[in-house]
Amino acid sequence: MNNTSLKRKPLARWVAFALAASTAVVGAAHAGAPLAGTEIKNLATVTYEDENGNKYSAQSNEAIITVAEQFRATLENDRTQSAAPGQTVYFPHTLANTGNTPDTYTLAADNRALIYVDTNGNGQPDAGEDPTTTVTLGAGETANLVVGYVVPTSTTSGTSTTVTLTATSGNTAGIVEDVGANADVATDPKGATADNSATNTDIVSITTGPVLVLNKSSRLDPT
Repeated sequence: MNNTSLKRKPLARWVAFALAASTAVVGAAHAGAPLAGTEIKNLATVTYEDENGNKYSAQSNEAIITVAEQFRATLENDRTQSAAPGQTVYFPHTLANTGNTPDTYTLAADNRALIYVDTNGNGQPDAGEDPTTTVTLGAGETANLVVGYVVPTSTTSGTSTTVTLTATSGNTAGIVEDVGANADVATDPKGATADNSATNTDIVSITTGPVLVLNKSSRLDPT
């Protein structure tokens, strides 16, 4: 009987276990949100010696995993503002690509409202920022959106009007979540993850009194 063979069987089982464990650790080290198409390669090497002091080395097969595309985004926030008949009111929103691949989003607003990409983040459209119905974002990028609504002059004071912004992923399997303040919970539950589109609903409260309109801007002072 070959005693050496009997003694090395448990050792071989230990090596197989160690290789599997090492591969799992390497895979865990890559945890996160790598870009779509990224290749993650796992290769483990174990060096050991038997009871007689003989040294051995074993290496696992190389495992290559290609990261799949994940189309995810968030849209926020639902807002409320006061406005007088005939006044134009602007509602700022944020659309963020939280996936790992670029995506082009279709934008739509009801009640004849217009949508702008607010490049300087001041909460209103500026010269050169024309109305748009699409925006393309790379992985991790964010767009400041502004919905502009003109209150009809015939609108009665004391009433309210809603304007709904919809952002739809260019991928039918994508997920767009309505996050932050939520006024349209009945039609677009906060945190819903079952659709490739989400909505923000803005509420315009009509008044005939004075309306304070706040605009934000930033200026770099080199001194």
